[in-house]
Amino acid sequence: MEADLVSLGYSFLYRRSAPEDAVQVFRSLTELFPDSWNAWDCLGEASAEAGELRLASDSYRRSLDLNPENDHAARALSDLQRR
Repeated sequence: MEADLVSLGYSFLYRRSAPEDAVQVFRSLTELFPDSWNAWDCLGEASAEAGELRLASDSYRRSLDLNPENDHAARALSDLQRR
C-alpha cells in the first residue's frame, strides 16, 4: 500500500503537474506510515514543489530523524535553507 501511494503522489507531482494534490497524497502517506522516512521525504519533495517551504523543511527534518543516511533529504534541506 505504501508503494502504491508513493506512485500515486509522484503521478500527481510530475505527470499531472499538480503538486498540491501530491502534497495531500503524501500527507496521507505520513499519517498511515508515520515511521517511514521515505513517506516524509516524499512529502518534503512535493511540498517544496508546491511552494510550501516550511512544510518541506519540517518533512525533510523528520525524514532525517528516521534515517540519518538519507542523502536526498540532507541535500534538499540544505538547498531550502539557502532560499
